[in-house]
Amino acid sequence: MRLSALLTALIALSSSTSSQAIQFPTPENPQARALLDRTQMDAAKLSAMLGFAKPAAQDWPCAPPLSELYQVAGIAGALPEDQLAPKVKAQMDESKRMMRKALRSSGMDPAMAPVSTFSNIELIPVKAQCVDGKLDGPVEYYLSFTSKMTSTMEQMSTLTNKVETNRNLMTDTVQMLIQRTYQAGEPQPGVRSIRRGSIVSHMTFENPAMQKMMDDSLSKTGSLNRASPSSSITFGAQDGVVAFTLNEEPKVTGGIFGINTAWTTKLGTMVMLTGAKVNNTYMYSDAQPLNVSRRNTETSTTESVTFMENYVKKMGKKLADMPNMENYREVVMGGKDMLEMRSCMVDNKPVKLDPCPVEE
Repeated sequence: MRLSALLTALIALSSSTSSQAIQFPTPENPQARALLDRTQMDAAKLSAMLGFAKPAAQDWPCAPPLSELYQVAGIAGALPEDQLAPKVKAQMDESKRMMRKALRSSGMDPAMAPVSTFSNIELIPVKAQCVDGKLDGPVEYYLSFTSKMTSTMEQMSTLTNKVETNRNLMTDTVQMLIQRTYQAGEPQPGVRSIRRGSIVSHMTFENPAMQKMMDDSLSKTGSLNRASPSSSITFGAQDGVVAFTLNEEPKVTGGIFGINTAWTTKLGTMVMLTGAKVNNTYMYSDAQPLNVSRRNTETSTTESVTFMENYVKKMGKKLADMPNMENYREVVMGGKDMLEMRSCMVDNKPVKLDPCPVEE
């Protein structure tokens, strides 16, 4: 399904019966609910915002601060280091440091951190004004690009029983419309970004036999080298962030003439409350809670509660019958049988601490 088809489907959903319409969540936390309500989002508004048109090319009224404009889209790495604003470079260096730390704590080589490259970058101002040669006031701009992210993984092969090096290449073709405010050339808190694109992911295996087996399997489901549409709208403010994401999910079934794959559009919602020391994040699939987490921004200590369908009950079994289920419990949410799993991460490693020392 192409992006245009995805938007058409969304419009149809917005006008169909409530049982078929995309469902937006209602957070139990009153602060999270208030932050979500401020977006005044519904299916019709979501569709309209994602349908933005590419603006006509025009010049900027003054030299644009590329590293800051690019950073909002996550492509500041497209610029040479000597063209990065000091704040942007410091933030990028810290992100790289945290990535290396996370890989080391997981027993992985930091050299295996994903590598991204960017091309076909087009930057067009929609609304901008300058004072004394610097952006000042509300700014809106269009940004399109192609990103390629390569990930390297060492994995145990089920065919050779040896550790092999495999690579995944994810190509993302993106169009964005971004709004933020500047004062005397300095970006102010609060960003709104609209993003739409398509993603193609391809895995390259060291073992040719594994490559053929994987490619054959993906071909049968129609997933091999398939461009999957992905879109999102993000509202950022001083007190938090709200993001809505539309992605396709496959449902594979067997038929008389072979495997059938149906692609359905799911709405993901993320609400993050930002605090002086701790961020609280709530994630949903349609109206169903997926995860609630608290993270200390100074120590990275994180407490997480994840919800999933109760597959144990569907199998006719009990939690006590299943191995490694000590951190799970059975709950009912919205009339559905679910499993709840709690975890605590300290120094990027799971620990058995109750309560989890997030506030320390």
